[in-house]
Amino acid sequence: MVFIGRPSVGKTMIAIGLAGHRTHFTTCDDLIRRLKRVLAEHRLGLS
Repeated sequence: MVFIGRPSVGKTMIAIGLAGHRTHFTTCDDLIRRLKRVLAEHRLGLS
């Protein structure tokens, strides 16, 4: 799941509510940067 929205709309509270599940907090810019890198390195695992 990806929660996108402006500040103070409750994204963190929803993520915290997913107790027992692994979460990762990042910015949209960082997510896109990481996705571009793994795509360029053919590490995304898509076939």
